Amino acid sequence: MSTCEHKDACDDLCTCTCDTCQEYYETQWGKHVVERNLCPVCGMPLEMTLEALKAEHSTHFFQPCDICKPVFLAIMKQNNMCPTCQQYLNGETCKDCFCTDEPYTCECRQCKAYRKSLDKE
Repeated sequence: MSTCEHKDACDDLCTCTCDTCQEYYETQWGKHVVERNLCPVCGMPLEMTLEALKAEHSTHFFQPCDICKPVFLAIMKQNNMCPTCQQYLNGETCKDCFCTDEPYTCECRQCKAYRKSLDKE
């Protein structure tokens, strides 16, 4: 079981992933979505705009639920952004998602994570 590294009590903006903070976040979910006008299923803003998505990035789950998905995908397409990682596309590809199969030089998230895991060994 993880313990929180914070000296102060956890709040709704906490990004710690320890068991204590995750439990707090889950028990407060219903309150958060009502107060912030978010989808109770996935946490996406109910009044979805690019600004609202950025403001609530740490609150909503990574991908939208089936109800929120069409609006989310339309916003991503309109703003030339990757729907997977929500970063701007470079032409048709996303440097954060597209793998070049060169794990030591590729800039996709999976290869970056692989390099970090090597550093910890």
